[in-house]
Amino acid sequence: MSNSPLVSYTRISPNKNRRTEKIIGITPHYMAGNCSIETCGEIFAPTSRQASSNYGIGSDGRIGMYVPEDYRAWTSSSSWNDQRRVTIEVANVDSYGTITAAAWESLVNLCVDICQRNGIDWVNFTGDKNGVITWHCMFAATDCPGNYLKAKTPALVDEINARLHPAPIPEPEPPKIYPGTYLDERQLGGDMFRLYNPYNGQHLFTPDPQEVESLLKGDWDDEGVAWHMPEVIPIYRLYNTRSGDHLWTISLQECNTCIGNDWTYEGIGGYSSATETDKPIYRLYNAVSDKHLFTADKSEVSVLTTEHGWTSEGIAFYSI
Repeated sequence: MSNSPLVSYTRISPNKNRRTEKIIGITPHYMAGNCSIETCGEIFAPTSRQASSNYGIGSDGRIGMYVPEDYRAWTSSSSWNDQRRVTIEVANVDSYGTITAAAWESLVNLCVDICQRNGIDWVNFTGDKNGVITWHCMFAATDCPGNYLKAKTPALVDEINARLHPAPIPEPEPPKIYPGTYLDERQLGGDMFRLYNPYNGQHLFTPDPQEVESLLKGDWDDEGVAWHMPEVIPIYRLYNTRSGDHLWTISLQECNTCIGNDWTYEGIGGYSSATETDKPIYRLYNAVSDKHLFTADKSEVSVLTTEHGWTSEGIAFYSI
């Protein structure tokens, strides 16, 4: 039988017996005071006290151990309960029994650790001694664990179970492609061209020479080849119907999150290298104009971020 690695302070109390039953649950208590884990250890140190707990949690979130888990602590006024459950004293800051956010987080973490090490796969609270979580007041005339922890017990159960059985991270969905996304119908590779519209301050990047030719007949200026592309990882292109901004991203998750929130998916707008040693393409954002800019020029990044109010959003993808 092991003890929690979350412990930062240990003072073993003499008030204990060998545990003779399998650990099947946890009994949280409140200290009826805002004691540190050291003070709690001092309280449990004399044999005359005739009390102890397996663990204690201070308001600062630190965890102390007073009785190893292979011993039964004297905590719940019930040998039957203490033989079968790990007991935890938690510092409270008022008469209602309120505990700090740090103490709450440590309580959840400690409970999860106890469950994982002792093969407790699922936690419940039944309101009597048969639940995985029990209260001191089930076995004696006491207010323990206080009104706060009583009210928070359902949340404690839910949080422990959520951490014992975390939901799997779903695979990103493919882009939500709609009819008429013309970029998906063309072969895109080679050069990425950069254009600028002086009337709205927007930059546009496209690998499509036909789109370049069409835009140059309007208000757009040709700024040449921005970078060269391998046909490896697709870059998804979106258009913001509110701001007129374009966004390029290799993230399916970001693409799908944007669609429907003022953004329209325009198809695959280019390709990124899969090799991070290749040439990085930097992404910048201007909160005043609500526009994005992409560049392979690190000196341009420096000038725009230090002198013109742009914010760097890091490396967007890679070119060759």
